[in-house]
Amino acid sequence: MILLSNPCFFSSFQDKFKEKLFLLDEGNIENQVRGANLIIFTGGEDLNPVRYGEKNLGSYYNNKRDFLEYELMTLAIRYKKSILGTCRGLQLINIFFGGTLHQDIAWKHSQINFNWGSNILKELFPHTNSLHHQGIKDLAPDFYSLGNTTDNLIESIFCPRLKCLGFQFHPELIKSPFWERIIKPELFYKELEDELCMIV
Repeated sequence: MILLSNPCFFSSFQDKFKEKLFLLDEGNIENQVRGANLIIFTGGEDLNPVRYGEKNLGSYYNNKRDFLEYELMTLAIRYKKSILGTCRGLQLINIFFGGTLHQDIAWKHSQINFNWGSNILKELFPHTNSLHHQGIKDLAPDFYSLGNTTDNLIESIFCPRLKCLGFQFHPELIKSPFWERIIKPELFYKELEDELCMIV
């Protein structure tokens, strides 16, 4: 079972996962997490800057969603589930584990420059999109940057120990063999970990 945190992106992800995809049920979160093999945190509103120790400089945030997804993340870690974050989802992962964000950046379409030499991700996403106005400032401890833009904004993060992968871009808008690989997240994340061990 693949669990999606937000209904706004259901149709985009359903194209990839079909009947394996389920929406989060707020009244049954723990049971859903226990039954899932992948939990996806999607795009959407900004996160409240208070969560990373800053005053709000114009972020449009949703405290209810922040609270719900923090609860979901806590359970995902407790039950050692594989995690994928896209756009806001990457930002949530980074903040949850101690990182910070740039509250406002000039966004543009760009191609990722994979600084960590991840040939796996480079082959799966040779071209990406950039549809965000926030980004990682300080990377959370124990996380690695797998890719960044030419102006050095982190676009992909990974923590093997926590089985967490994040993309700042929107992979759900891209046709890629990635979706066939992520169906078995533990195997795919092990491939990324093995590749990372050869680099660092």
